[in-house]
Amino acid sequence: MVKRLGTTVRSEPVPLEAGAAQKRWGAFVAQSPDASVVGRAFPLLSREAHIGREPAPGPHVRIALADDRMSRLHASVLVDVGSARIADCNSSNGLFVDGRRVSGAVLAPGSVVRLGDTLLVIQRGEGAPADDDHALEMVGRSPAVAALRALIRVVAPSTIAALIIGETGTGKELVARALHSESHRPGRFVPVNCAALPAPLVESTLFGHRKGAFTGATSDQDGAFTQADGGTLFLDEIGELTLESQPKLLRVLEDGEVTPVGAGRASRVDVRIVTATNRPLQEAAAAGRFREDLLARLSGVHIATPALRERREDIPQLFQFFAQQAARPGSAAADRAMSADFVEALLLAAWPQNVRELAKLAQRLCLLAADAPGWELAMPDEALSRPVTHRASEDDARAGVGEGNRGPPTRDELLALLARFQGNVSLVANVVKRNRKQVYRWMDDLGIDRGTGR
Repeated sequence: MVKRLGTTVRSEPVPLEAGAAQKRWGAFVAQSPDASVVGRAFPLLSREAHIGREPAPGPHVRIALADDRMSRLHASVLVDVGSARIADCNSSNGLFVDGRRVSGAVLAPGSVVRLGDTLLVIQRGEGAPADDDHALEMVGRSPAVAALRALIRVVAPSTIAALIIGETGTGKELVARALHSESHRPGRFVPVNCAALPAPLVESTLFGHRKGAFTGATSDQDGAFTQADGGTLFLDEIGELTLESQPKLLRVLEDGEVTPVGAGRASRVDVRIVTATNRPLQEAAAAGRFREDLLARLSGVHIATPALRERREDIPQLFQFFAQQAARPGSAAADRAMSADFVEALLLAAWPQNVRELAKLAQRLCLLAADAPGWELAMPDEALSRPVTHRASEDDARAGVGEGNRGPPTRDELLALLARFQGNVSLVANVVKRNRKQVYRWMDDLGIDRGTGR
């Protein structure tokens, strides 16, 4: 049983660059024994933020988490306008960044930090509030998803063509459906997968045909444009559309009129066009595989769907969402707790197929481990591998931590060590196996104010 210690956050604002409201640093709690803080983002607005089981004294940001495996003062984060660094404060169980044990490290958006059984994902930007974490049928609170929702709400009410760009499995059709839903257009949402269209059927599928137009045309058939009249036509994998069909699609977009195969007259349609691709269409156009004038018509506004690695903080919530969908009726799978090792493995996995791959993992585990009491790393699945937490980090080795001195530390490494030991140069000198005068010489050479140490 973990004793509840509560949470405390205090901040001192510092000057930030233009547009800083969208670029502030934060620490998102992806997993913690203190369930009340899971899904919460702590802003890192001050010069220094102490993280631990109890807050450190002083006027800095204090983040206290109820985790018995965390030291009272576990780590310190130094925040500047464009950078953030974390340092271990001589904790009992160590500091891990992206699966590796470190004494200090430069952080980036998406860095996974483990302190005890608490996992933090470093953010840059404003995430979504808790009451908006399922808005537009999109699960997540990350800044990337919050920005995507905001863009959809701006673009949806217009009639401008939208081109959705993103890797496979990132939810491009979900974005297209959200655009239609938020547009409040009275017509239907009609999806067409261009990659699955045989060349002879492209015109019939898109524009329709009349009875007798070709062998097998036994009746009149409306095409996708007519079916989507008053609504939204979603052309997925538009880059796969044949070169022969592209001029005909361009003509419809320019004229707003559709002529079914075998028909003598055109009819007007009011259709919002949304397309999607996971290929660089500019390169295809430059190579002559895609018409530049058609690309210009489709590119009214670009909407990028973030890869899963760009929204790691959403991964545990997405897994639980998919597990709830996949769990058999009456199963307790949806309510299982996730161990810290399991969540860390989820956060550090590569996910080349993005959200689609995560959903498949949840489905497999609900089937293969249907009666397990909780989600554990030991569950049988090749998609999860144990994070590498036993290796010394490169900056530890360079600074001589545990392996002997191999040369002077870099500026970032020395700053991390000074932060780790709260400016105590004697302790830093002991760690790097040099005397205090040498540490001071390094500080002078690297432009570090001697006031940083004592």
